[in-house]
Amino acid sequence: ARACVTTRFCAQAFGTVFDASADLAVADDDAGFAHAVVRLLDDATERAARARRGAAVAASALSRSRFEAIVA
Repeated sequence: ARACVTTRFCAQAFGTVFDASADLAVADDDAGFAHAVVRLLDDATERAARARRGAAVAASALSRSRFEAIVA
């Protein structure tokens, strides 16, 4: 349950599983990535909210049982 800062390229790998505007902080370049990290470090409320939402999505959409169901 940590807030995630990632690149748009990496975020696209998850398709529509995560909402890039609410679950992740997405950046396109070094400056944007640094800005997103600093913003989350400075804003504990946003950081906690993104961490909760991201963890909830990961637990439901990326769980082992879901993976096994898809593979089966």
